[in-house]
Amino acid sequence: MKKILISIMILSSALCGCSELWRDYQNLQPDGGQIRGGRNKGPGAVTGVVPVSGSTLKTVLDNGLSLLSFPDAVSNRVLGSVNSGKAYPDLFFQCSDGDGNQKVYLCTYQETVEGKLVYSAPAVVSFPWSGTGACVKVISIGGTVYGLAMDKLSMKGYVYDSGMKTFASTPAFTMSVSGIVNSVFAFDMVPSSGDEWTVYVLTDDGSVYLPDVPKEHTIYNSANLYIGNLPHSRLYSFSMDASSWQCKAPAAQISGTVEDFIGPAALLRLTEGWLVGTCLGGIGWVQPDGDGKVKMLAATDGSALDNRCVLTRIAPMDGTSFVASGDGPVYYYAAGTTPAADGRPSYLAPAPLMMRSGELYAGSCSVPNVADWDRDGVLDIVSGTSDGRIAFFKNYGTNEAPAFGEPCFLQADGQEVCIRSGYYDLGGPLNAAYGFLGPTVIDWNGDGIPDIVYSSNAMRTGILLGTGKPAPDCLKSSKVLNADGIDLWGRWKVRPALTRYNGEVWLANLDTDDVLHLYRKGSATNVHDCGPILLVDGSAITGHRMDSDLTKATEQGDVKMQFTDWDGDGDPDLLVGTTSVASFPNSYQGMPWNLGTQNMQIMIFENISTDGRFVFEYPRLFQYLRMDLYLGPGAKAPVSCELGDSRRGPNMLVGSEDGKFRFFTRQDLSEKKYW
Repeated sequence: MKKILISIMILSSALCGCSELWRDYQNLQPDGGQIRGGRNKGPGAVTGVVPVSGSTLKTVLDNGLSLLSFPDAVSNRVLGSVNSGKAYPDLFFQCSDGDGNQKVYLCTYQETVEGKLVYSAPAVVSFPWSGTGACVKVISIGGTVYGLAMDKLSMKGYVYDSGMKTFASTPAFTMSVSGIVNSVFAFDMVPSSGDEWTVYVLTDDGSVYLPDVPKEHTIYNSANLYIGNLPHSRLYSFSMDASSWQCKAPAAQISGTVEDFIGPAALLRLTEGWLVGTCLGGIGWVQPDGDGKVKMLAATDGSALDNRCVLTRIAPMDGTSFVASGDGPVYYYAAGTTPAADGRPSYLAPAPLMMRSGELYAGSCSVPNVADWDRDGVLDIVSGTSDGRIAFFKNYGTNEAPAFGEPCFLQADGQEVCIRSGYYDLGGPLNAAYGFLGPTVIDWNGDGIPDIVYSSNAMRTGILLGTGKPAPDCLKSSKVLNADGIDLWGRWKVRPALTRYNGEVWLANLDTDDVLHLYRKGSATNVHDCGPILLVDGSAITGHRMDSDLTKATEQGDVKMQFTDWDGDGDPDLLVGTTSVASFPNSYQGMPWNLGTQNMQIMIFENISTDGRFVFEYPRLFQYLRMDLYLGPGAKAPVSCELGDSRRGPNMLVGSEDGKFRFFTRQDLSEKKYW
């Protein structure tokens, strides 16, 4: 069977009413009616764009102004900035996809719109340092732009050709470095006098992070305390001659171990001191003559300023302002006019970098829902992200021709929603800034206002009740659901499926045994255990493969589900998106793992019950244009929806790691049966 590799990796998760017979299960309208597929005829309606099957959704508002994003990128790391004579410098980024492939891009400054910096669409730049393990920085020295690749033993400089958009395949120089003991995670360099430059290097302290335990054992002890090591940072410096490319002396440690700075990731030398970034997303400030301790980044009012990026990398924009990137949007931090009381530079609230003619983008690993969130008669998009936030894309057009723009991020009781695992995570505490939020939109309490039930890498199922107020502050604080008195736990990185069916609200989730489990709502925060969901042969549905390597908990879960009446018979079918190593409906012959290289990852379980129960046929996997639908190794988040022309039945929107939303019309999808 020929395979089609759709080379865009998308993010998200979802829920939406789909067919005429089944739309009432969401019950989102104030009058108790259904989500309406009609046109928005109000004065605010704008001309939208009919989605193109097999393509990502594009932004329509403000001449296509959207968050800066990169093709197929799960994470983006800013390598450096280069002054090109414009108001703001051009930026180089190195991006990674879900398969570990690396690409370098150049984004050039274009204009400023309402205080936001607009950059060009990313242009591919060829580079030679892939696979070297070196830390890379782009910098201009003496009018020449270099890609500097550094490890603890050497620095290599590759000259950039702006006309060819390429870094030379061989280094213009190789400079030996000594005195650095551990891996280089970040470095920066500033001119000191003449051809002499001072190089500052950020390393870890040599700690081995993950403990060596048998794979079936936990990395936390019986008190839930992490038994591994949390790496701290060390700061070195040395002088070099930029004319001869030689070190003038071995690198020397200029601070003690920075005990309150975990997981080195970024370094930027400013006139007054250093900005340091962490893999947990924080950005701190270190004074050159201080005690080496990191202080929080200061807002203009003197309070601590939180950074929005996970795996933070930073690059200068001028003497004090900078950009930060990682998993998700790229943010610009403009310097304030007055420093903090202790001398730290202060910053305005971060603003995302923008681009023209872009695609809808909320951040890495988005999980979309398609629902009339603001109850204006047209379908919007509500999406979870890898950093635990909820992005809301309001539809200013129609269902057939939607018009989306930049997202806003939803708030609960005035605070931006940010659901994260924190200290206890299957990958250890260095994953604490991740959330992998999987929201499902449904009217949980029957008041006609949409709510959100979610799970995440924290593995507990929670509820965010809607208030009916305009976005962004339209939710109440989160509460954890419980099953007959105990927190409702399940596998990590799951979007639960919910539906209103036969007068009850039902929830499906992967339980602690990786079995698809059914629950019925009992009260505002309680559900009743209804046991495993069964196949037609009476067996339970599981999601992991039978393999000795899969005793690791991180290889289980990571599935995005939606109840939807896909076949239009009035019963809730189950739409499932998985990773390429998952195995549904059982461990020994399930899909997509047993397909080998095909690995189609989106499937439908047809509800074959004749008495209103939840009994399913073996899954069928989706094809696009009669070819296998493969969207990359990570988990996919499919949702049926009535965006576009839905006269032949609900269409499908799929989200994945790169934060984009890919649309498929019903007539272009077919189902392949293996049993």
